[in-house]
Amino acid sequence: MLIEFLKDEDIEECNDFHNRAYGSKRSLAQWHWQFDQLLGGKRPFVVAKENGQVVGTQALMPITMLDPKGEILTAKSEETLVDPSMRGKGVFQKMYEPLMAFALEQGVQSIWGFTPANKAFEGVGFYVPGRTSQLVHPLSVRAAAAFGDSVGMGMRRVAMTAAIGAASFVSAARIALASNRAQGVRFEVLEQPPAEGGALCREFVQGWGGTTILRDQAYLKWRYYDNPAVRATLLGAYRGDTLVGWVAYSLDEASIGYIVDVIVLRTDDAHHVLHDLMLQAVLNLRAAGAVAIRSWRLNAHPFDQMISKTAHSLGFYLIRRGEPVVLYLAPGKDAPASMDVWDDWFVTRAYTQGDVG
Repeated sequence: MLIEFLKDEDIEECNDFHNRAYGSKRSLAQWHWQFDQLLGGKRPFVVAKENGQVVGTQALMPITMLDPKGEILTAKSEETLVDPSMRGKGVFQKMYEPLMAFALEQGVQSIWGFTPANKAFEGVGFYVPGRTSQLVHPLSVRAAAAFGDSVGMGMRRVAMTAAIGAASFVSAARIALASNRAQGVRFEVLEQPPAEGGALCREFVQGWGGTTILRDQAYLKWRYYDNPAVRATLLGAYRGDTLVGWVAYSLDEASIGYIVDVIVLRTDDAHHVLHDLMLQAVLNLRAAGAVAIRSWRLNAHPFDQMISKTAHSLGFYLIRRGEPVVLYLAPGKDAPASMDVWDDWFVTRAYTQGDVG
């Protein structure tokens, strides 16, 4: 078996390997959007080959995060895939060893991700600090699709579909009664990535604490505006000429809406600004034909908790069904303390998870 860093001539085969495994139709443009970010001058992407054929892939997506002390280089684990015929042969570990060593050499202080294969990750030094949950806003009885396997099969599915139908009426009533609450704030669709995105994120962690992704102009252009699968709508909140927050949302081919990202500076009326941003996202997605809207709930970070409370007031329901979080910290004292406490992380979908959020 050959374990090596990806060569350009193997890109198409790797993408085909992914599409066969998941029954998907990811294009090469989508592949490049996901994996063309370099670390130390090369792609952090390792492949396993047997008899010249790709039988495993493992990649990292470099992501700069922030805490009140400054920037933190991290990487999100991506493209974990091993051919069924090769399972039990240590392929995952053999791919991760050179990839992790390379990442640490480049100064990566944390590797993180969301995966049901947490046991394999624990075997190479990761730990599981928590799990994701979902916030779902049903807009129609067709919203059962948004709940995925949470709905179940047979009579359970019939009962759950009926319950979702009833829930959609409750959610609709809550939206009908909702109105804008923030004073002196205007909302504007941002046609270009805002230059002040990075400054907003820096002020966010100073106010709310913890750590979050640095969504500067370059990150927003890469993940939001240049996304070849679906482009998010970024709705900014301004007080005068100052950007104080935004919500990003998108709609997939199945008419499921996604709250991709939301961020609001910590002020006395932050909960009102957040409410108004999320309300506009729900109204706009509903007008665009969404049958349901999905978002994440992750942990006890104070802004994450505010999102949950606001979402509930707007008709979202919490589904405690998601994936384990896996986290690896650089050994010794290299990783900042803010990386070690999961409840200090504020990570929205922010296009770190899939093409639509």
